[in-house]
Amino acid sequence: TPAAPDPCAVHVADFRAAMAAATGRCTDDDECGCFNPVVEEAGCGGITDRATSDRLGAIEIAWRAAGCRWPHQCGPWACTPACRDGRCVNAGSGGRVLP
Repeated sequence: TPAAPDPCAVHVADFRAAMAAATGRCTDDDECGCFNPVVEEAGCGGITDRATSDRLGAIEIAWRAAGCRWPHQCGPWACTPACRDGRCVNAGSGGRVLP
């Protein structure tokens, strides 16, 4: 029988697909949310549209439950999601879009 797929690789692929589909669009602050990194290219986390951040959060929960390792160690950061000019940004970073 074929080997079962590596659960961490499956979660990473799901995370990358969700990030690629993210719009980051919003009309008010409640439509934005934060996420933690599961993949190297996500930096130390970021802010995107709420639907995507909720999906990324669910993937992170499954990823952690599978015992997957963080791609790198990050220090704490302030997540202050806000909608500015139709895009989700971190109001705590001077409005930079993260990642």
